[in-house]
Amino acid sequence: MNFKTFALALLFLCLTVAWFGVSLYWFFTCRAFVGWFDLAIAGCFVAAGVGMTVHEFRKKKRVHLDEANKHQIP
Repeated sequence: MNFKTFALALLFLCLTVAWFGVSLYWFFTCRAFVGWFDLAIAGCFVAAGVGMTVHEFRKKKRVHLDEANKHQIP
């Protein structure tokens, strides 16, 4: 797992969840500002953030070329 990319994916997920929460709040308090399409777009972004975060979390850590065993075939 690349920690920089994972941190970026996690930040994207947190921001999209916050955006989705604000959209839900405005949808239930004043429906004139937020419609179903806005909620669908925010939901798609949250799904993309979840996918990116899970994908980066499941990646194997790469071994540096100096640390790898040169005699072992991967």
